[in-house]
Order: sequence, then C-alpha cells, then structure tokens
Amino acid sequence: MRQLHGTASLAAILLIACTASGQGGDAKDDLAKLQGIWVVDPATFKGLEDKEGFKEFLKEVATWRFIFEDDRLTIRHPPGNEEMPRIRLDPSKKPKQIDLSDNVQGIYALDGDTLKLCWDKQAKKRGRPTKFAHGTDDDSHFYVLRRAKKEAEKKTEADVMPATPHR
Repeated sequence: MRQLHGTASLAAILLIACTASGQGGDAKDDLAKLQGIWVVDPATFKGLEDKEGFKEFLKEVATWRFIFEDDRLTIRHPPGNEEMPRIRLDPSKKPKQIDLSDNVQGIYALDGDTLKLCWDKQAKKRGRPTKFAHGTDDDSHFYVLRRAKKEAEKKTEADVMPATPHR
C-alpha cells in the first residue's frame, strides 16, 4: 500500500511538472512565432476612416513598426518615438494574454502572419480587455498587424541604421 501511495505521488508530481513546462513551452512557442517586424493592417481601422482628421492618422500609422525581439516589443512610430517594453505572454488564457508592464495589460491572437493586439494602459484600474475592439480613449489600443515582407524589413533596417559619413 505504501509503495502504491508513493507511485501515485510520483505520478502526480510528474503530471504537474509536465503541465507547468507545457505552459511555459506554449509561451516560448508563441514568443518565437512573434519574432520579427510587423506592420499595421489598414483593416484595423475599417469603419473609422470617415472621422475628421483620420486620414492623416492613417498615413502616420502606415509607417509604424512593431518589432518583437526576444522578450521585448519595440514600437517605432513618428516622429522618432520608440517604446520598448518587456513582454510576458500567457497563452493558456482565453483570449491569450500579453503584459507590456504591470499597468499595461492586453490580449492577443496569433494566426500565421496575422496578429491581433489589444491593450489598455489603465488595465490595473479598469481591467484587462476581454475582446478585440477599439476603446473610447487614448489609453485603449487595438491593432491588426501583418508580418512585414522582407523588403519592408530591409527598408526599416536601413531607416534605423545611422548613415556612415564618406571619407
């Protein structure tokens, strides 16, 4: 009986260890899939194009780049602004969760070369978003992103690289 109890305990420990490593593995898998440069899909703002002043915003957002490198997300947007939060993923939740800081929390959905991101800068106070939608203020963000084509990656790298003076 004692041996049976010990075997059951060992099996339970192994099951817990495998489950825990599986969750970490899922986050690592998703993080690996996110690596690279992403651009904003105009479909993000479908239905909002007619708002006053929105055309200028659409031109600006077309130049934005979301760059995942290791566990950092660099968001490059004009005029030279750059945000580089360290991210944490939890793909075991429904919808999957992403944290950009303790206060900035959101959700994500990854489907091949399409990534939906939705976050709230006031999530600590208001709670994490539960659906992919535009918020009512500047603290809520929703983007549909497409993986950048190789030409766009090269152009972005060239734009970022400082010019070397000729001698």
